[in-house]
Amino acid sequence: QVQSLTGTITVEQRFLSPENAARLRDHSTHPPGAARQLHAQLDGMIFSAVREAVGVLRGCK
Repeated sequence: QVQSLTGTITVEQRFLSPENAARLRDHSTHPPGAARQLHAQLDGMIFSAVREAVGVLRGCK
């Protein structure tokens, strides 16, 4: 359980990192055409966080 919690915290910290927040904030001031790229980047970040979280949970079996 501790390993799972530690892994979950790591995933959340990486996903909510200042670098990721700055990247999203910087893109929010771009022209409307950049919205599609922002959505793709956000989708990629979410997918990566979920994939890593699943890996952590599998390691707790």
